[in-house]
Amino acid sequence: MTSQLTLADTSPWSGSLRLGLRSLVARSLIVEASLGYLSIGQNGLDTWEGRLFVSYGF
Repeated sequence: MTSQLTLADTSPWSGSLRLGLRSLVARSLIVEASLGYLSIGQNGLDTWEGRLFVSYGF
């Protein structure tokens, strides 16, 4: 299904591609960021994903 709630024409295979980075900023602070393209092999779809995580230990 597309964002307009119509059926999408898909291929027999599909996949996704993700790229990320994790960094220790300080002894108790970690920052993680990632970006992904989730529509490989899916005609009519263009789905992206972005994430940002911050973790602080105390």
